[in-house]
Amino acid sequence: MLIKMEVPETAREDFARHHVSSPRGALARAMEPTGAVALVAAGNRLYERGLNHATSGNLSVRMGDRMLVKPAAVPYDRLRPEELSVVVLADGRHVGGLPPSSEHRMHLAVYRARADVQAIVHAHPPHASAFAVARKPIPPVLDESLAFLGGEVPCADYAPSGDAAVGEHVARALGATGVAALMANHGAVTVGRTLDEAMGAMEHVEHLARVVLLAEAAGGAKAVPEAGVKAMRAIFERGARRY
Repeated sequence: MLIKMEVPETAREDFARHHVSSPRGALARAMEPTGAVALVAAGNRLYERGLNHATSGNLSVRMGDRMLVKPAAVPYDRLRPEELSVVVLADGRHVGGLPPSSEHRMHLAVYRARADVQAIVHAHPPHASAFAVARKPIPPVLDESLAFLGGEVPCADYAPSGDAAVGEHVARALGATGVAALMANHGAVTVGRTLDEAMGAMEHVEHLARVVLLAEAAGGAKAVPEAGVKAMRAIFERGARRY
């Protein structure tokens, strides 16, 4: 699996010292240290950019038949790679690290539904969360949002946080090719073929939501012309996620 986040050599050594030499060494050798360190770095990026607060939100990467996911109730700036939860995708067993986030079932549901998804980011960005609270989709009024997100960001049905139904609703809202969805009265979730892609999608979701709300205050957002929709959708469908 490709995860394109720069990893300091000292971080790799730290992960190896705590995991590979531990009693769970066999499990650790089946994992990629770069993936664990990149996941921690991504969590800090969400926090520093105001997309999450306190210990809210969570993110994960697929590692073969398992996933690495943020553990419950650990602040992002204190999280260490060896503390990441290791969960078996097939049956949801917790087999390593600290106890997983209460939303780990949502991650499991999406990975099971979408073989193409290699990373998941769940966050509480304020402007996107405003749409989630209103239970309204975010319209794709920026042409770049069509290229990166494919269209409007739908809002999944509501279920209490941590409930198994959250994952069912999110997987349904994402469908077979979607990369972003809102979680009613909660926040947002994005997926990607890499961790960088899922992270970038979350930033695009929040930027789009903010622009829509500002445009409404300025007199109303206008739809992208049909020609622009077709051109930008073609970029998304080619899988380029850039232009």
